[in-house]
Amino acid sequence: MTSSTVKCASCNLVINEVLAFITNKIDVMDEESLVRICLSAFKMEEVEKSKNLLFDSITTDIRKIMRKKKSERKTQRDLEDIITVLKSLDPESISIFVAKDLHRLPPVLFDHLDCSALLKDITLLKAQMESIKTRTSLLNSYIIWKLSCTLTDMTR
Repeated sequence: MTSSTVKCASCNLVINEVLAFITNKIDVMDEESLVRICLSAFKMEEVEKSKNLLFDSITTDIRKIMRKKKSERKTQRDLEDIITVLKSLDPESISIFVAKDLHRLPPVLFDHLDCSALLKDITLLKAQMESIKTRTSLLNSYIIWKLSCTLTDMTR
């Protein structure tokens, strides 16, 4: 690895707050919110170091894009690259990223969440519950009908 970092060779743990935060929130947050929080919580140099660390520690077909201009847009695109790579890899094939300084991890507040996505998920869950209720009701009706047929046949 070309990045200087603390790594436990026997347990595959790597200390990096940026990657620890992203890997822990990638499944529960949308990408836009995740990038926005990281932009406000981590320095440009930290994000760049994290991207280098990630690409140095994996084998992937995704090309590592090195951007020269130092700007918030560069940092945003680096974060998007990190998220893209992490989503494309098998979680078992990458190191476990941990944070040494937990206080440096940004909180995820209600205003960071995509409420429309949450409402969409709730609506989908409601529809699935109604479908389950309908199927259960139909199954119960069928069981009662089948039992009544069986009882009728037995009394003949």
